[in-house]
Amino acid sequence: MKFLFKPNRAIASIIILSLLSLAPSCEQNANTVIKYVNRALPMITAVGIDISDAREVIDLMNQFQNDPKAATLSAATLAFDKLVAKVQTIPNTGKRTAIMVLLVSANIALQELAEKYFERAVDNPDDPRLGTPAVRMQIRRFSQKKRWICRAAGPIGKYKAGQFMPMEMCKKYPDSSVVETQ
Repeated sequence: MKFLFKPNRAIASIIILSLLSLAPSCEQNANTVIKYVNRALPMITAVGIDISDAREVIDLMNQFQNDPKAATLSAATLAFDKLVAKVQTIPNTGKRTAIMVLLVSANIALQELAEKYFERAVDNPDDPRLGTPAVRMQIRRFSQKKRWICRAAGPIGKYKAGQFMPMEMCKKYPDSSVVETQ
């Protein structure tokens, strides 16, 4: 019996096709992260917080777009977490909420990207570009974090203090709402 492909070529072809099939969505998610972190930069600067973590997220996501490796994605998720931790220290709740609302879209895109990458790593455990087991687990932990929510800090229209609201309400009323990262 003659094979159309040698088995190792067939496996390589499947891996390449699976990487190419997710490439547009990964690139789109990376662009979303870059776009929203960039939009948050002036506001972060205005409140006097060091933007080095934000710059690191942007640089790592640009690197990831050019050469998608799990280690780069893992480093980007860690840098993003550090950025969020700094933003959460802003004493002015209105400014903090306004920045967090911008970072929500970046967080969602980064979580989706991490989830896709982890699924790809499970399907292709021998691909070194998809990371070591420790890197894969860090990416998985990030992808499984709870989604951020918006909560009313005071009465807003039909919403009572403490009640969950759509994220648009946090964007519209940053001074009387809070974005919670759980």
